[in-house]
Amino acid sequence: GNHKQPAQTVPRRFLEAINAKPFATKNSGRLELAEAMLHPDNPLTARVIVNRVWHHVFGRGLVATPDNFGKLGETPTHPELLDYLAKRFVAEGWSIKKLIREIALTRTFQLAATPTAKAREMDPDNRLLTCAHVRRLEAEAIRDAMLQVSGSLDRSPLGGSENSDSNRRSLYVRIIRNRLDPFLTIMDAPVPTSTKGRRDVTNVPAQSLTMMNDPFIISLAERLARRVRDDESLKTVEAQIAQMFQLALNRQAAVDELAGAKAFIGDAAERQKSVQSQLTALQSQIADANAKVATIREPVREQLLAKRKKDGQAAAAGPKPLASWDFGIGTEDQLGQLHLSLIGGARVEGGALVLDGRSAFARSAPLAEPLRAKTLEAWVQLSNLDQRGGGVVSVQTRDGHTFDAIVFGERTPRRWLSGSNTFNRTRDFKGQGENEAKDKPVHVAVVYQVDGTIIGYRNGEPYGHAYKTGMQSFAAGDAEVLLGLRHGTGGESGRTLAGRILKARLYDRALNPGEVKASSGGNPNYVSERDLLAAMTEKQHMTLAKLTVDLEKLNVEIVALKKIGASGIDPLRELAQAMFNLKEFIYLQ
Repeated sequence: GNHKQPAQTVPRRFLEAINAKPFATKNSGRLELAEAMLHPDNPLTARVIVNRVWHHVFGRGLVATPDNFGKLGETPTHPELLDYLAKRFVAEGWSIKKLIREIALTRTFQLAATPTAKAREMDPDNRLLTCAHVRRLEAEAIRDAMLQVSGSLDRSPLGGSENSDSNRRSLYVRIIRNRLDPFLTIMDAPVPTSTKGRRDVTNVPAQSLTMMNDPFIISLAERLARRVRDDESLKTVEAQIAQMFQLALNRQAAVDELAGAKAFIGDAAERQKSVQSQLTALQSQIADANAKVATIREPVREQLLAKRKKDGQAAAAGPKPLASWDFGIGTEDQLGQLHLSLIGGARVEGGALVLDGRSAFARSAPLAEPLRAKTLEAWVQLSNLDQRGGGVVSVQTRDGHTFDAIVFGERTPRRWLSGSNTFNRTRDFKGQGENEAKDKPVHVAVVYQVDGTIIGYRNGEPYGHAYKTGMQSFAAGDAEVLLGLRHGTGGESGRTLAGRILKARLYDRALNPGEVKASSGGNPNYVSERDLLAAMTEKQHMTLAKLTVDLEKLNVEIVALKKIGASGIDPLRELAQAMFNLKEFIYLQ
């Protein structure tokens, strides 16, 4: 048909292929549709519901295609049983609770998962339910089980949705269509754009890698280890192992399992002790090398500061940025051509860029040069501390899809973080919650080093802990700076900041801690690296270069040692994570 040329009005009725007779109504027809679906002459509705309940209880429906009862679907394995349960279901008032009780009291539900030799030969696919189906837990159940075992599960009902690192049940994990939870997705949770009567059940390497490396799962393993270790009634390692088996698998550990787990913990502890001694020796060598570097740099630095004081020179300015905006002056870039456009009601008032948290933000002209290592910096005052996900300073591709940004409260309330597209380069700094930015401006900066290390700063001091993920490059002509918006091309809800930005800067290199402190105004004795090197003798340059090479080699050795266990991994935590990876933990049998 042609939607621009409507023909006669189609009367309200049920599906024409089933019953073409129109409904005798002038209303919406919804009541008549419901009556038709539940009419005694239409057993399909009851059969579909019963089959889906059977599917969830046994792992496979009496009709193996719960979404398709038509000619292309599979035929029932037990048609008489399906009809019996459908009729009983209707007779008992469509009570799903009574239906589940009827199924759970059957002998079939209570069968073991191990088939007999004869059953394996006659019914290899177990279509006739000669034994119970072994099946993996659903993605949400796996996550909830790990939370429960670790003692972290928050059972509080109702309320809004939560981030994926929340301790609440997976039912409350926030579902964002274009940013699905990675763990639930890799474990075959369905996409929210279509219905799914039978979930996919895959077995791919990514699932095992996720169970071994996902930071959230590692944190749950740490909590389980701590839960067992902090139990004062468990006096021995054997008792702790036995309790871990009881919590994770709901059974006692076998004698050989107990012995194997104890040997594993003992071997891991010895290995860690050996490698830790090597790490201590390397750290001592690094400390000696750094001390030698200091004996070269500090006297030169003191000489420069003394000369500055003697000559009455002003304190050296901080590091020079690529672009700088001071809203006490205006929206122009003070150093280049990255002038700002005000969008969505953003305005400059009282020496600050004022942002309403709804649609207001500022966008720069495109960057003329490519950008790799970088530093983002701003002086910002927030309108409220409970806002979530607003961007302070962001560098993004012009389509708004790829970005690095200083963001407030997106993953954890009142925390600063380095935002990125689909959290690709985002980890929590684990810094303190923000309590002052509503009452006065604070200085925030994020440094992106060329090796992928990302470091946060607040008021010139390190914020939480640095981490290493990866570096995002931005091409010349296809990158821009945003102020007040996390990313995007318009003032998208949930991405805008509510507050005032007094100044902002972009650097085309990674600043060191001293430079960040100097830029924030907290280091009056700042001496630039260029001035420091220029004042050194040739001999000092040669010695410093050799020490730099030695330090790089020592740091490479430390990284290698940490990969094999010198980083202090708790053997009990490793055992807890191994329990999470057992088939007995993630499969029903």
